[in-house]
Amino acid sequence: MEPTDATLTVHDSHQPFGSELTHTLMDSSTVFKKLTSALDRLIRQDSYLFFNNANERSLCARLAMYLQEEFSTYTVDCEYNRNITENDLIKRLRSYKLLELLDKHVSADDTDGVTVYPDIIVHKRGETDNLLIIEAKKSTSNINHQIDKEKLKAYKQQLGYTFARFIVFGTNGEPSLIVQNVEIK
Repeated sequence: MEPTDATLTVHDSHQPFGSELTHTLMDSSTVFKKLTSALDRLIRQDSYLFFNNANERSLCARLAMYLQEEFSTYTVDCEYNRNITENDLIKRLRSYKLLELLDKHVSADDTDGVTVYPDIIVHKRGETDNLLIIEAKKSTSNINHQIDKEKLKAYKQQLGYTFARFIVFGTNGEPSLIVQNVEIK
């Protein structure tokens, strides 16, 4: 039996009373199928970017375009750093482990955290309905993948993303164009 989406109307404590939000509940299988469909389309239609070692942002922008078609009731954004629950609206993560991985000084009174710009998010702007967050790297990147994986864990815990995926694009002659597509729990 195919999973179906369910709709739930709730009051969000961050919104004025009477402004209920509609959340579309999707299971991980549905989200994975939609993501896989978008990745397949990226490979079919944009293989030039992979074979010519294009910038990670170029690959993410094209993937986001295909994700928008799959998740039509959501907005798909790249490098989005807004958070309605912060007074200044800046998206931040507060994680000592992440700060250590980034080799940043951690002080006991640091409440600012790390300003973050996730590669791709599937969400509803101005609401707390955060469905999917994606961090991506190219196979030619020298950046420690653990940093992105820790960011994804923190996004889920602190910013309420339901699903998180870490993707590695195979570039510069890799035999597979998607080297990793891992769900972060």
